[in-house]
Amino acid sequence: MSDYKEAILDSIKKQLGKKKVKKWEIFLLSSKSLSIEAKKQEIDGLKASTDSGVSLRVLIDGHMGFSYSTDFSVPSLETLVESAVGSARTSDPDTAYCFAPKPAVDYPACEIFDPGFVKHDQDEKIERALLLEKAALDFDPLVRQVRKATYSESESEVTVLNSEGLYGSYRSTAASAVTMAMAVKDDMAEMGWDFDFCRFYDRLDVEEVGRRAARKALQKLGGKPVKTQRASVVFDEETMAELLEVLAPSFHGDNVAKGKSLLAGRLNERVFSEIINIYDDGLYPQGLGTAPFDAEGTPSQTTCLIEAGRLKSYLYDLYWARRAGEKPTGNAARGSYKSPPGIGNNNYYMVGKKTVPKDSLIKSVSRGLLVRELIGVHTANPISGEFSLGATGLWIENGDIKHPVKGVTISGNLVDMLNRVEGIGSKIRFFGSTGAPPVLVSDIQISGT
Repeated sequence: MSDYKEAILDSIKKQLGKKKVKKWEIFLLSSKSLSIEAKKQEIDGLKASTDSGVSLRVLIDGHMGFSYSTDFSVPSLETLVESAVGSARTSDPDTAYCFAPKPAVDYPACEIFDPGFVKHDQDEKIERALLLEKAALDFDPLVRQVRKATYSESESEVTVLNSEGLYGSYRSTAASAVTMAMAVKDDMAEMGWDFDFCRFYDRLDVEEVGRRAARKALQKLGGKPVKTQRASVVFDEETMAELLEVLAPSFHGDNVAKGKSLLAGRLNERVFSEIINIYDDGLYPQGLGTAPFDAEGTPSQTTCLIEAGRLKSYLYDLYWARRAGEKPTGNAARGSYKSPPGIGNNNYYMVGKKTVPKDSLIKSVSRGLLVRELIGVHTANPISGEFSLGATGLWIENGDIKHPVKGVTISGNLVDMLNRVEGIGSKIRFFGSTGAPPVLVSDIQISGT
């Protein structure tokens, strides 16, 4: 797209010059994706799509205007500029509006593009989807069905250009696999879900994803409630990542300023257990949220949010950084070219100050629950931190797994819970751009029978 891209950018700049617009930012995105779903060892669905668009922001006397287009013809790009200028005229002025300056040094190199994607044809990728389903079905005779087995991949190119002399462009790739297996025994049926992704085609093990889903389904068979009690809980990587996502908006500078963060006003205070560290890292090796720069062109960086339990930083784009008198952290994000940037996470994850293997966490529990699945995480309150969630998992007694558990609810407050963390696992697993290790928490309310 290189020559075509430059023609688009030049055409927009020409129209901006005609309108005598001095401050502007162009965001250009092109992407293509492929999704293949297998069912009963046949292809149940195949979808290939492409998407390209450009957005424009203009700043006129403190007024910000925005528009976008999916049509790159000259008349449409003329309309793009006219719409952005018209939008600026009707918006409220704000002295915090600005565009990113040209970086003093080159953007960091990021290993997020696999040129080898094009070497693999569609038939091979279809085989991947079939292998994903087959691995789950072959794992155990009790695995009778796979509800979903999907292989997906995407490739995209992002370009940001502005009137401050900033120009940045990068390409990225990603492949993923997701499956849901059903295990059946007598009159019992349980589902197990698993997922993985990788920036590089050859490094994604679809068969392992299938086996993990099957194993989870089998482990849930025969689940029963336990008595209502307070006990230790080990959250596995997936469920801990879900809880971290509830916490994520509290680090966003806009929510802090609006009083919508449970961490507002607590900078440099100890807010969680001293063994917790949390980072937002736009440079994490091969991460799904990794890029050389954010959606405004600010260079990506590693930001320590929680260090030994203390709140060290919030996350900012350019606008909210100015409002707060802080430096931007490279956390401008866009859902697509159809919307202006706002604050978002890059690769957001927890690590422990001291860590042990997951098995050691389980062995240390005299009585408690290994939580493998949380139900209703979207109902947790991100402002107060209160949660009451359905849970399934495995019951632990004297360090040994005794039986599967279902039909229970765990409840509490997220901040309080993170102050009672007693152990953190050594292995981090990412689910999308959120990563977590298994975590042991003492004295959690478990409501059952």
